[in-house]
Formats: sequence, structure tokens, C-alpha cells
Amino acid sequence: MKVIHRRRFLKALGLGGLVSAYGSLPGSRRARAEPETTPRRVVFLVSSHGHVWKNWHMPVPGASERATTSFDLTSRTEGLSPTLQPLQGMRHKLTAIEGLAHTTMLGEFVQQTEGSGTDANNHTISYAGLLTHQYAFQPGGGAMCRGGGPSIDQLIASRLPAETVLNSLTWDTEQDLGKRYQREYSYVEAGVPTPFESNPAAAYADLFGLRMPPGGSREARIDIAAIDAINAATEAYSRVLPTLGTEGRRKLEQHRDLLSELASARSRESGVCGLSFESRGHVTEQFLRLAELALSCDMTRVITLAMPILDPQDFGYDAGIELHGELAHASIEGGTTAFSPFAEQAMTDYNRWYATRVGAFLERLDAIPEGDGTVLDHTAVVWLSELGTPTHEHRDVCTVLAGATRFFDQGRYVRFPRDTLAPSGWRVGRSFADGSPAMIGPSTGKLFVSLLRWMGFDEDSFGLTTVRRQDGSEIDVSGALDELHA
Repeated sequence: MKVIHRRRFLKALGLGGLVSAYGSLPGSRRARAEPETTPRRVVFLVSSHGHVWKNWHMPVPGASERATTSFDLTSRTEGLSPTLQPLQGMRHKLTAIEGLAHTTMLGEFVQQTEGSGTDANNHTISYAGLLTHQYAFQPGGGAMCRGGGPSIDQLIASRLPAETVLNSLTWDTEQDLGKRYQREYSYVEAGVPTPFESNPAAAYADLFGLRMPPGGSREARIDIAAIDAINAATEAYSRVLPTLGTEGRRKLEQHRDLLSELASARSRESGVCGLSFESRGHVTEQFLRLAELALSCDMTRVITLAMPILDPQDFGYDAGIELHGELAHASIEGGTTAFSPFAEQAMTDYNRWYATRVGAFLERLDAIPEGDGTVLDHTAVVWLSELGTPTHEHRDVCTVLAGATRFFDQGRYVRFPRDTLAPSGWRVGRSFADGSPAMIGPSTGKLFVSLLRWMGFDEDSFGLTTVRRQDGSEIDVSGALDELHA
């Protein structure tokens, strides 16, 4: 089902006066007063099960375990690693980051050894802690843990001026409740998940005011009335077209197409958004199109999209394979399940599927002119995963940071050193298995501080500032990743 863009259809119906008189979209302030500067935005794309490090990693010439090292992706003649290869076309506007750690989650396991009756499930702790950078809120009584404070997306949204229709958008593409098992990543406050939408059609309706908000303004009600007129005209058009002969149908369709082309040209000249939404393809692709639409129309500055846990057939494998036990847990050597090269390749392909969609999303954002660049140039897009690896490790958290090109030094592969003793040895990585000290790199909280600074907030920490080790010593997890900044 293709939903006709409201502005175009209004103009085609001769109702453009409603558009010019009442702004671009319901509740939008963009058309009334153009911002003095191009807006800054941030998008969080979250996938599950981590990465097969071996097939994500790219060797860094002269790399040191004790210092941050990097190289230029744009000059790499052999291309990107197997997992990142679908991002090859956008490598000049992204940074592949290796070596970050879920430090607060490792600290969480230290906390769990001192309590009882708590939710120590590695996945739910990851959901609760990924974007909050806090220890989980533990309600007790066998209930699943929740985020221990506001997540980074909601903190940013709460501080932004009211210049858009929506402070933030939170979508969870996982429609299978059995898979989701309370996998909320975004939190308004401790223990309170951010409301989210899982249906693309409903999300589109929310974006364009097709649902009347409680206490809606007079302007919003006029917009709703305009939509009713559009819907009525659409229905009439559908009724009339089948009754016409071949020549009449041809003329009517030609007239419709000419109006559409004229409306498109006028939309481009006036600088307004002119995208439409088609509910086809995978649900992830639909939500990414909605994200493109919302960003290009300046309807929000913050988007969080929890991408689904894929079924094997989604990425080219037999439907009868059990993703979690047969593939994820067997994909890394030294895990609790016997290693399988087949599982390693499958989980690499699993993440290549995400990378392909992320890459296409970046390309579309980069194709939309805005100010002195593109929408991507003014949007920080972060691809994160709840785990470091499919075997539940929490170091070598592989991350992609794209866009925001004048703030971040893009087009690089950056490897941070493992120079910090981990809070605990559980689930930190390969070196611990042979008895050597478990070492980790910087906390992901530092990346969030960098994002806060990108959005204009002079912060030095987010969430926890220190994480306690088993021996009682503490790790400082404050500060930004200055090595990423231009």
C-alpha cells in the first residue's frame, strides 16, 4: 500500500492554501520560521547478538594494545571486512570503532554476586544497560530488570527546544512478543520504558497526524479535516477510474501524473520534504524509510530503532535452524558451546544483513541536500549491538558511527586499546580464558558523551561515572572519545 504524501496531494487537489497557511505538517514549526542553523540530529540503530569479531575486525597497521590507533578507510584498496563490506560505499562518512566495552554491564555482574532474587539474565541486563549506561533497576520478586535511569536518546530529547512535532521517536521492529521478552532499550527514567511502536503503518499515522491527539489544537484539527478531504477524494478517484473507458482512463491517469510531477517540482523548489512511504519489504526497511522521512521533514531530532532478531531464513539459512543455541552460541571459539565454522559464517551473514540495510539508509540520507551539505552530514547515526559477541562477551563492542561529518573525523577505522582491568572476568573475552588478566577498552558511555557534545551539550559524563571492580577498586567511565572528534 502506497500512502500519498499529504503535501503533494493537497496541492494536486487545489488545497495548497491549507499547507501555506498552516505550516508544513501537523504541529510543525519548521515552515513558520526557518531555523538560523541547520538542525543536528542523532539516530540509534540497535541490533541483537553482537558481532563475530574475527569477521568484523580489520588489522590496524602498527596497532598497539596500549594506544589508540587508526587508519584511513577511504584509501584501503582491499575493501572493508566481511561484516562491514555492505558499508563500503559510505566508508568516507563513517567510522568503524573497535575496542569499546560494556563496562557498566560487567560491573552489573559484580553487583549480582552480592544480591539474591535478581534478574541476572545476560540479555535483559544488556537491554537495560545498553543506552542507559547504568546498573539495571531490579524490581525483585523474579521480575525482569529494567533500565536504571533515562537512556541517552531520551536525555537528549528532553533537552532539545520544542522545534519539532515529536521530541523523539522510539520504534521496536520486533513484532514477535515471544522474541522480545521485554527487550526495551529506551527509558524515560529508572524502570520506566519509553513507549514504542512496532507497526510501521501505525508509526506513519502517528507521524502525519492521522490520529487526533488528546486536546489537539485548532491547527491540528484543520489538518485532520484536510486529511479527511484527501481520503474522500482518493476514494472518489478509485471509484471513478474503473468506470471510464480506455481513453478516459488514459486521460485521467495522465492528468494525475502531470499533477504529481508539478507538485514534486514545486516541493523541490520550496525545499519541503517530498517523500512517500511504502509498506513493502522487511519491517526494518520500512522503519528506516520512516526514519528518513521524519529526519528530512525535521519532525524529530532523535530516533531510536531496535532492529529485529532475525529468523535464519531472513539472511539466507534454513528456517529450521535455531538461531540462539545452534548459531549464536557456537559462532566464537572458546564459548560455552562447541565452536562451529558454519555458525561463525551464519552469524557473520546475520550482521551483514543489518549492515546492508544500514548502508542503504546512510546512502539515502546522504542523497538529501540540506544547508551546506546533506541530511547525513547533520545527523549522527550510531549502529550498536546489545552484546559484544554472540557468545555474550562485553568487550570488543564493535560499533559504527556515521554522519555528523564536521564534528566527527569520519572515513576511519579506530581501534581503542585494552588497557583497563575489567570489573570482573565473566564474559569479557578470549584472553581471560587462558588465565591472563581480563582487559577492556573505554566504556560505551564515553561515546554517548561525545554524542551529547555533538548535540550541543557540554557534558563530561552520562549515566554512571565510575564502575566498581570485584576487588573494590573503581574504573572512571566519564569523559568523551576525543579521538573521534574532528
